[in-house]
Amino acid sequence: MLSNERTFLAYVRTTLTLLIGGVGLINFFEGDLAVRVLGISFIVASVPVFLLGSYKFINKRKEIRGPTG
Repeated sequence: MLSNERTFLAYVRTTLTLLIGGVGLINFFEGDLAVRVLGISFIVASVPVFLLGSYKFINKRKEIRGPTG
């Protein structure tokens, strides 16, 4: 059970890294369009990473608890 939670927290950490990295790129390099697009891409990519991690966490938790849990 704890390994499932640890894996979920790794997904959350990756999500936050992408989100903060994207915001940082956008704010730090205001004039460069390519870097701005990369920052927006990081922000957009953080959403499916979080959703995938949540989906895997919930399904694995159901699998660990079994049919009675």
